[in-house]
Amino acid sequence: STLLLSPAFLLRISSLLFSAIVRCFNLMQYVKSDAILRITEALVPFQFVPLKPAAKLGRWVVPKFLRDLIYDGVANNRYDLMGKRDQCRFDADGEFDDRFINDELASECN
Repeated sequence: STLLLSPAFLLRISSLLFSAIVRCFNLMQYVKSDAILRITEALVPFQFVPLKPAAKLGRWVVPKFLRDLIYDGVANNRYDLMGKRDQCRFDADGEFDDRFINDELASECN
């Protein structure tokens, strides 16, 4: 059987994929606040910071529409909230250079 998708549906899906974080796990896709909370559940930076229980509680206590409203607010204002830089803030010491595309290689693809 063939599945026909309307242009409006395809446009909505493509705009969602390019404007939101998506987390895929066990053949499930989580979008926006669900993705952030699922990722947070997997993070254990310090034993004394209870991220996993807090994320699980957030998924159950806060309604999805409210979580996604907060997600959209942060996403739409991220540069005002955190500023914008020309360089990656995460890799200040060069520890993760092997995980980024070389600028020379990237310019050859244009």
